[in-house]
Amino acid sequence: MVLTLTDISALDKARARLAQLSAIVESSEDAIVGHTLDGTITSWNRGAEQLYGHAAADAIGDNVRMLLAPGADDEFEAYLDATRRGHKAEHVRALRRRKDRVAIDVSVTMSPICDRDGTVIGASAIARDITPLIAARRELEDREERIRLLLDSTAEAIFGIDRDGFCTFCNPACVRLLGYQSPQQLIGQAIHSLIHHTRADGTVHDEQDCRIFGVFRDGVGTHADDERLLRADGSEVPVEYWSYPVRHKGALVGAVVTFLDVTERKRAEDEVLTAARRREQFLAMLSHELRNPLAAVLHAVDTLQQGDGSTDADTAHKCQAIIERQAKHMARLLDDLLDVSRITRGKFELRKEDVDLRAPITAALESSAPRLRERDIQVDLRLPSRPVAVRGDPSRLQQVIMNLMTNAATYSPPGGRIELRLTADGERAQLEVADHGMGIERDMLGKIFELFVQAEQPLDRSLGGLGVGLSLARTIVDLHGGSIEAHSDGPGTGSRFVVTLPLQRHAIRDRRDEPPRRAGPCRIVVVEDQIDEREMLRIVLERRGHVVIDAADGVTAIDVIASEHPDVALIDIGLPSMHGYDVARHIRAREHLNDVMLVALTGYGAPADLAEARDAGFDDHVIKPAELSRLDQILAQRKRD
Repeated sequence: MVLTLTDISALDKARARLAQLSAIVESSEDAIVGHTLDGTITSWNRGAEQLYGHAAADAIGDNVRMLLAPGADDEFEAYLDATRRGHKAEHVRALRRRKDRVAIDVSVTMSPICDRDGTVIGASAIARDITPLIAARRELEDREERIRLLLDSTAEAIFGIDRDGFCTFCNPACVRLLGYQSPQQLIGQAIHSLIHHTRADGTVHDEQDCRIFGVFRDGVGTHADDERLLRADGSEVPVEYWSYPVRHKGALVGAVVTFLDVTERKRAEDEVLTAARRREQFLAMLSHELRNPLAAVLHAVDTLQQGDGSTDADTAHKCQAIIERQAKHMARLLDDLLDVSRITRGKFELRKEDVDLRAPITAALESSAPRLRERDIQVDLRLPSRPVAVRGDPSRLQQVIMNLMTNAATYSPPGGRIELRLTADGERAQLEVADHGMGIERDMLGKIFELFVQAEQPLDRSLGGLGVGLSLARTIVDLHGGSIEAHSDGPGTGSRFVVTLPLQRHAIRDRRDEPPRRAGPCRIVVVEDQIDEREMLRIVLERRGHVVIDAADGVTAIDVIASEHPDVALIDIGLPSMHGYDVARHIRAREHLNDVMLVALTGYGAPADLAEARDAGFDDHVIKPAELSRLDQILAQRKRD
């Protein structure tokens, strides 16, 4: 017997080492797969079973390509080819497919397996599931993209600064509002010295006094709505801004600043303040303009009422003239205010017809005559010998010319001269009203047609006016398709107003109404609840030879008209208990009274008011205070009919 003893301690150690390595591989949570160079799987640990869902018994012997997601073949072949050449690929992101066909993101390290001679005989692939990591990364990227889109699309300008005051980021609105071409022109720059080294009042200040940097001093946000930032071209932009602290792990590391360009808002605020100031001035002007004529009227009435015989005929005549002049003045004020109201409510309308522009000029001169005589103003009138036809509202055109004439007379010295010229050239008619009076400040030329705007006046407001006439004139001219301009070389040089209107080429000429004639005697019922107005109408009409019966309310008016059967009934609309529209409807419901001419007396003269009066059965409409010439015209028409 031959007994051979062999030392196997080294073999046991190797086996133990191999068993230890196998246990490590088997217990690893990473998927560890061994395969040949053609891809045949030779080993498959529990981590692989958990990751891919295949049991080791099913996977070993199969090809590793079964794990490839669609489209991953070329990438895998490239890594396998590199492994054949002895190269290692570490932490490669790849897309793999589980047994249930669900795709997963994995991080793969592929290493070559060599024999004792160093020949590559296979490969090992260690894979770790990074699907949650990829999902978190995608969510973070999506969140960053949403934040970027929000910053890019917001109208607010936003920039960030670090503790040293250098810009760390800015959005497109910030770049645009500050007049730069790209964010790179701002990022990395010292913001304070670049865009905010000067206060709104022009004084220079450093970072320590800057409210934007107040977050670094106090640790709380700041807000300002009265600051200005410098643009790239050196201009200033008014802004409202908010500065907020940025903290990281409790430490203050910077600030984020949002700001808005408030140029339009500041302009709107200024316009509101200007409008409020003008309204206050207007109310003061209105009080002055109403108190003065009322005072004159009251003094004239007091003089006329003196019963001691001290008032002679000449004085009485002067008092009557004062009352008439001041009453007409107040009526014009009220008409202007009503026109302003109609304009602001969009209710201002024109009654257009073919008009020889010379006619409203002549009428305006007649209406302005008292004011011109009062100030001893001479008018140099130059009109064409042939008609100048335009399409327009004669009364409104007369109003424009009268406003310009009154304005020129008001701002001319007593004894001055006004030039009024009308010319027609090509497609346009041009009317000029020039004076040699106070003139207009250059900065007022652009504002003179705005509502309630007036040139500077002395404290006693001796020139009068409400600042609405020129505004009304511009509105009326605009509605006629024309234009109006003011010219002046400054104070003391006079002023010139130019109105341009389109000519009417195919006008129907010479169809103007005949001048009003005094009517023969009529039987007239006056329905008015205001005692003084009713009594004055009675006196005026009776002095013209008419027979007048009066009534103070609607119910009485119906009975009086039915019993008296007058030629004309002048009916106030705003009556107690029954308004004038209902009175007219009751009269029109009685056939035997259809020949009674019904005339509405009212302070309302909008087109809607005229339409309502016609619908109620009125034949005509007179706006208070009723002009006697207008009443004469209506009564004359009634007698002709």
